[in-house]
Amino acid sequence: MGGDLDGYNSYAQRGNLPTIQHVLTGGLALFPFLSRLKMLRTWGGIMDMSMDGSPIIDKTHIEGLYLNCGWCYGGFNSEVKDDTTAIILEVAEFNPSVVRKTSKKFALHSEASHRFERGIDINSIDFVAKRFATVLQKVYSDLSESGVEVSIPKVSSTYIDKQEIVKTPAKVALRLDRIKKIIGTSLITKDQAGSILEGLGFKMVDKTDDRLLFEVPSWRGDIEREIDLIEEIARVNGYDKIPYTLPRMELGNTKENPIIKFIDDWKFETASAGFSETISFPFISQKDLENFNVPKEHPLYRTVTLANPLVEDRNLLRTSMVFSLVRNLQHNHRHGNTGVWLFEAARNFHETIGQSFDEKYSELAYLAEVGTHIIGAARNDDRPVERNVLAAIIDQPLKFKAWNTKETAADFFTAKTEVLNLLARFGISDVSFKKVDSELITWTHPGASGQVYVVVIMVITVGMVLKYVI
Repeated sequence: MGGDLDGYNSYAQRGNLPTIQHVLTGGLALFPFLSRLKMLRTWGGIMDMSMDGSPIIDKTHIEGLYLNCGWCYGGFNSEVKDDTTAIILEVAEFNPSVVRKTSKKFALHSEASHRFERGIDINSIDFVAKRFATVLQKVYSDLSESGVEVSIPKVSSTYIDKQEIVKTPAKVALRLDRIKKIIGTSLITKDQAGSILEGLGFKMVDKTDDRLLFEVPSWRGDIEREIDLIEEIARVNGYDKIPYTLPRMELGNTKENPIIKFIDDWKFETASAGFSETISFPFISQKDLENFNVPKEHPLYRTVTLANPLVEDRNLLRTSMVFSLVRNLQHNHRHGNTGVWLFEAARNFHETIGQSFDEKYSELAYLAEVGTHIIGAARNDDRPVERNVLAAIIDQPLKFKAWNTKETAADFFTAKTEVLNLLARFGISDVSFKKVDSELITWTHPGASGQVYVVVIMVITVGMVLKYVI
């Protein structure tokens, strides 16, 4: 509820009682029992949590009373006054990952957050504290020498260290052959690499003929791996000294799979016939299978389930292109586009491992056969079957109403004509049609659907999609 109070930065001393009343009114509307809460609010600072997002709050000896002591500065009666005689200087190191998460969570990106989220030198905290105290003492000493009447503070010799975790220096090994492989030059010798890193504060703790072991200084939290050391060597030695050498590769005479050219030709011919290409995600939901009347024993019901889907309700891979084409058609309808002709060339996915087909679905047994375009390694393991599919859909009306013509509806023969014309472009004319069983293709009209055969091989299914599916 206090979020409304901190909507903007303000250091005014006039207070914001109306805002507090508004927030409490909303809180009581949500939680009426809060009206019986006895609360004493004393505000003594402007912050109430540390840089890593941890509130500085604790219990008191009185049951039910908690004390919020403010942030790292501010808090209750913490300012320096005329009668102040002692100041405690605190220097802390915050967990970089927690600071980064908190800064992102509250969208507060400051110079301090950038500093702490990258890590600081924890071994220099005592030096920083003593250095700050010494500088402060020097400032007052200079003021006193210039005639200003001030008291010169004394730096206490007492130092309290509350460091619970002792960080041991990290050690990173550096292989000489790895330097040559990454930088691309053999001009950097072992002695030169060691000299560069030692000049940057790294301590060499061991060396062999082909390897150097360095202890990373505490102020270099960015050095974690061997590649970091190589980057430092390249930077100091000079990027301009790295030779410009193009990578060498030898490409064999690999023949392109004929199906790639066939798909490209099919796309060109289909687009020439007036269709527009679509590119869809292959994700469907359980509801899609139900809308298209696909029974559980149907081969197209055997979908591949995604372990980590992009959308929770689309966790299956499609088994038919009709799911994607109808969805694209619905998208066009929602935007006022009708009479569109769409096509897509993509893959369907089938989970057929260890499963057999019912006799009435024998014509779909080819779904379990891996296509020749799949590499040999994929044909020999238990991964789902992927098949390239070419599909198209024609929307109503076929022709729009004009001043001199009536509106013309598309029908089964419209699709049949387009299929025959498309096959003819590839030199295929000896075809035959066979009626489709309604149990085989469940989303088309029983009297307006068929399968196209070239010789004895079924190559295309044509049909009018049932109206309630769209």
